[in-house]
Amino acid sequence: MPRLSEQERGGDGVEHHVLNFTAFMTELLNHVHQAADDGDTFWEDRKRQLDSDLTRLRQHWSELPPLPRSGLSAATLSAVAQHHVDVQLVLMILYCQILRTISRKMTVSRRLQILRKSAAQTYYRDLLGSLRSTIDIFDYAYKLDATGTASSWPRCFGLFCAVSMLGIAKLRQDGDVDTDRERIENGLKIFRDLADTAETSGLAESAAEALDRILEGIEELAQQPSGATGAASTTAAPIDGADADSANVPQPSAPRPSPPARTESSDAPALKRTKKSNLAENSRRRKRPRTGAGPVAFDLSEQNPSWAVGQDHSYPQTVSFDGATSTPPQEASTSQGFEAPPFPHPQSAASSFTEQAGYFETELLPSHPNNMEECHPVHHWVHPPMVYAPPLYDDWWQYQFQSGGNAALEGNLQPMYHNIHPPLALPTSPWTMDTTAQYHGQHFGRDQQADALARRQSMPQLRIPSPASDQQQHNRSLPPSRRPSQVAMETIVAKAAQNAAEEQSSQGHYYEGTITNEGIIEYHPIHVSAPTLVTTGPFTGDGHGHHWGWAVIKQRQRDARFASLPDPYKGPLTTSQRSILSAPISQLVSDVQSGSLSPIDILRTYGKTTSIAHARTNCVTELLLPEAESWARDEKEVNLKGPLAGIPVSLKDSIAVGGFDVSVGYSRNVFKPYAEDGVVVKLLKRAGAIPHVKTALPITLLSFESTNDLWGVCRNPHNPKYSPGGSTGGEGALLALNGSRIGIGSDVAGSVRAPAAWSGINSLRCSTGRWPKVGMNTSMPGQEGIPSVFSPMARTLDDLTYFTRAFIGMKPWEVDYTVHPIPWRQEVYDTALEQKPLRIGLMATDGVCTPSPAIARGLDMTASALRSAGHQVVSIPVSSFPATATPALGLQIAATLLCADGGKTFKSFFRTGENNDPGAAQINFYMGLPRPVKYLWYLFTKYIKRDPVWAQILRYFHPLSAFENWQWVAKREKFRETWFSWLNAPDQNFDFILCPGNATPALPHGCMKEAVSSCGYTFLWNLLDYSAGIIPVSTVDAQKDALPTPFKPANGIERGAYKYYDAQEMAGLPIAVQIVGRRLTEEKVLAYMKVVTDSLAESGTVYEHLDVENLPEVEELDGAKHKTVEVDPKKIW
Repeated sequence: MPRLSEQERGGDGVEHHVLNFTAFMTELLNHVHQAADDGDTFWEDRKRQLDSDLTRLRQHWSELPPLPRSGLSAATLSAVAQHHVDVQLVLMILYCQILRTISRKMTVSRRLQILRKSAAQTYYRDLLGSLRSTIDIFDYAYKLDATGTASSWPRCFGLFCAVSMLGIAKLRQDGDVDTDRERIENGLKIFRDLADTAETSGLAESAAEALDRILEGIEELAQQPSGATGAASTTAAPIDGADADSANVPQPSAPRPSPPARTESSDAPALKRTKKSNLAENSRRRKRPRTGAGPVAFDLSEQNPSWAVGQDHSYPQTVSFDGATSTPPQEASTSQGFEAPPFPHPQSAASSFTEQAGYFETELLPSHPNNMEECHPVHHWVHPPMVYAPPLYDDWWQYQFQSGGNAALEGNLQPMYHNIHPPLALPTSPWTMDTTAQYHGQHFGRDQQADALARRQSMPQLRIPSPASDQQQHNRSLPPSRRPSQVAMETIVAKAAQNAAEEQSSQGHYYEGTITNEGIIEYHPIHVSAPTLVTTGPFTGDGHGHHWGWAVIKQRQRDARFASLPDPYKGPLTTSQRSILSAPISQLVSDVQSGSLSPIDILRTYGKTTSIAHARTNCVTELLLPEAESWARDEKEVNLKGPLAGIPVSLKDSIAVGGFDVSVGYSRNVFKPYAEDGVVVKLLKRAGAIPHVKTALPITLLSFESTNDLWGVCRNPHNPKYSPGGSTGGEGALLALNGSRIGIGSDVAGSVRAPAAWSGINSLRCSTGRWPKVGMNTSMPGQEGIPSVFSPMARTLDDLTYFTRAFIGMKPWEVDYTVHPIPWRQEVYDTALEQKPLRIGLMATDGVCTPSPAIARGLDMTASALRSAGHQVVSIPVSSFPATATPALGLQIAATLLCADGGKTFKSFFRTGENNDPGAAQINFYMGLPRPVKYLWYLFTKYIKRDPVWAQILRYFHPLSAFENWQWVAKREKFRETWFSWLNAPDQNFDFILCPGNATPALPHGCMKEAVSSCGYTFLWNLLDYSAGIIPVSTVDAQKDALPTPFKPANGIERGAYKYYDAQEMAGLPIAVQIVGRRLTEEKVLAYMKVVTDSLAESGTVYEHLDVENLPEVEELDGAKHKTVEVDPKKIW
């Protein structure tokens, strides 16, 4: 690299130098990575490579402008300083890797002594010098530009590594110099400053606490008598001969001689105990949460530890209550007394008491959920209700419940955490508490404040007053295990917006609001009292408890929004509302455009049916009705003169709506509302449609279920024991119950077609490029081997056709770069509709999974109706498929490409404790098998079990390298080319293909582990990117559709699909067929769907949709009839 000239050392030169350094650093870090991965055999080669890199890096550093330097602007000087820091950090990493590489040549048992070896002394000395230079230069750069220097957290982390390693070296008395302690203190000062100002204050505070502990160790070491020789100290010299008065930015310092080996003194064990005690005390001090503005809290840890059970004591502190200083009341003489807790540090609280009477009760609490033997006492002050809890690890001390609310019975409580301490597994009782609460949290920074602002409209306050005397009387009437002594998490949520707006610091702030204690949402280590309370305690950023906590909060928000709907959304349907539900979509649009019908009336009609549908199926994730009404009244939001004026449209949860989350079923994505609408929503509003609800999907989006921890189990509208399909199952359930006029979902392997087939509605899978996809979230961003495509769904085919024509007519290619500029071609639709006879290919089986008797009967009915209407129906035998393009090979290619990353992407969004979908979990299992084991399994499956179909999928089902991925993409393209030629041959040349939508009707909840691979009838067309549609034709008949006896599955895929097939249990579930056209022929496919529907009607077959006012009763296994079935989420997993 040429040396920079004096002129180049200005801003442009520095930028050029940084770019060169970035390229070199990428190469260098690759060498470091290889050195870390190589075994002992290549250590000498790696050592030579790293030495060469070290020489280049030192040369690079020498070319940097010296510091300090005059004649440069403040911005340029800051950039130079920051680049100095980056170079030093890489230099530090390189020294560490060289030492690690050398250590491989040493005896393993003596690895801890490697730094004393002569082969490493030079590098170790240089490493210490690099650490000192890193700290000094960072301190210099930070003083110049604190914001810019600390803006990169990796750079701050590098500083922490440098300071901590230097501190450890000082504790070891290795190469110690007099200024090292000052450097460590400077680093500690920087992190304390960052903890007060940076967005990553939690990390900065943790770093400061760790460095504080190192300094305490250094102080202890300094107080010990030492026989070691004095350290030869050297003062760091300024860079490039700068003045001694300039900022202290040194070059590597000369090493001090190694001190003689230390021997353990006779009092070493006592010294170790002292250190351990000091560390424990410091740990307790570290765990105390920061407090922001708000009432002063008293600290229970300062209470007299000698208090004994049975004695009466007053609190020794003076506490501030609402700004006034007073002494808390003494406990009543009847109290049991307070036993000093054995745990390190109880939390603190401030309270104002309206009653002085109260007494303590003690229960045993395990120290860990999996350890039921070692217990700590938990103390309850019965009135006002109190709890003292040990601040164990945050993830251990969080429990969540689903509650039936204020009037819930004991049997309605469903614990959602398996390791619940028996004393805390309290049933919900019909008591309430009207309380003003405040919260101090150490992790509530700017991100949480933004979340709170987004939640402010979706969490209404719940107030059910209860007089204190009634509360006290009721508490004492309950057995100890049922007395209310915890406060709901809604304390934090109720009034978040107000405080978030008032306090914008990252130091933590308090929430204030009114709550109703409706069962337990989340336990925290808190000290609580009523009717006024303040809680302080850790609030984790992740973990098992955090995941379930957010899930419960989101579900309660949704339930609260449903409960808070005004009266027009409640009650039975009126005559005018029934006419709205039955009117053609074109008539509704015309009436809204003319002003004879209000869009609010349409919205409230479908709001009623949405509530009914959700109560039966749990299909809704985000309720948008309050916002939808405001959109309908605002001409700037919704164009009520557009082609979809006033039409309610429901959306799959993955579609972005401004102001709402796009969770995709992951709790990690909640409380992160999108700033603006996605393209689909923008076009809908421009066309006059009104989005009114978002609907359920499965976590990972790779399932024909629609279940996740965050939103719960979505049920089939015909039989709640069965799945509505996936991944757009919420749309299928909602539309089947007339809860929406139009739905929009996405399809990567059948995700809009399987829900339509299993729920009894119509859907269209568009080819890629015909429908917009910008403005959405997914579980697999970047996956393009089998692209996902957004597509419409509707209760009736007329609605589906009208909507598709209107939506494409909005020219989505003008707002989404992924859309082809292909307008709606009405002449193509009309020609296909009038064409007669049509040449139709009947694919009765794909040779992988034979359709079940119910699906086969639906195909036969449809084929017979088409023949009766004068069309030509030609059977497609499996043997006619090209050998290089069979459906079985297509399933292998599609599955391999879809999961080319081994499932790493969709797994990366999981939180601790978050349940995976059984089907996706099965994919993870196969992907995680070692290739030799998988190959043996492949041989066993193919040659011993005689199952070549499953064997060929299993063989290559593992994470792909880039080279392998390209090979499979080439196979996909060859497959498409072969199919194109085969379909155009004279023996085929079909207008469309008639085939099953799935091998079976809807399957029961929890079956995806076995049935996840039985998606070939939809997945094939995603691989080919053909347009396809679903039409419901009939329902399962218990007698006609029973399996023949005996029945033996042909392969593993068929075995998984048929494991749950039972015509008796499935009776009444929809049967559907699939209409498949060619690529980008949506107009033709919709026309062919109408041809099929009309032909069935002419033959006397008309599918009957569910009537939301006369829903059929369903029968449980025990024979009890009811209209809804509660499904325990744990049983799904």
